[in-house]
Amino acid sequence: MSASVKAKVCAGALLCGLKSSLLVLLVGTTSVFATGIDHQDSNPVTESWRSIAQDSRLNYWVDFQGVPIRGQFKQFSVDYIAGEQLQVTVNVGSADMSDSELNDEIRHADWFDSGQFAKASFLSDAITAVAGSSDQFIAVGTLKLKGIEQPVTVPFNWHSNGQMTGELVLKRSDFSIGLGPWASGDQIGIDVRVGFDVHLRLTSERN
Repeated sequence: MSASVKAKVCAGALLCGLKSSLLVLLVGTTSVFATGIDHQDSNPVTESWRSIAQDSRLNYWVDFQGVPIRGQFKQFSVDYIAGEQLQVTVNVGSADMSDSELNDEIRHADWFDSGQFAKASFLSDAITAVAGSSDQFIAVGTLKLKGIEQPVTVPFNWHSNGQMTGELVLKRSDFSIGLGPWASGDQIGIDVRVGFDVHLRLTSERN
């Protein structure tokens, strides 16, 4: 075999070897990359958050003879599993209307009856993201207040710094709040606007 023929044979063998090595490397890299994607999709990180009491607010507004008056619940907690579950617990007896006489009145049986029903709670059944938004969500679940359970939809904004804000309207008559002479809504409105600004801290992360 001449020297030129040997050189061509060696060059061909070297080229084939390089092509094979490159193919193996390409296939291996693609497999690793695909495996990483599958692992990420099948094992998303779940974050659990809990409210910081001193930095959070739960307010409500009701019309009294056409004039809105504000109240707040001073003791409540929010637990949020991001995108999965929202749970709220409220100490009903902590309702504050910034007036001692009103505070005494709303604790009576015609109103919150907080001696009999000390806690109110909301637990979501499902949380869905609002189409086209990265921070707007809707929690659908059950509100238990004064011993009565009603389905409630809670729209809220979730911020990456752990802040949750939102607003909804409830009807006090759905929970037998404001009985007797107050039931008609002539003096005190039936609709109650509820607003919240809650700051939460991250308590755990899991795959």
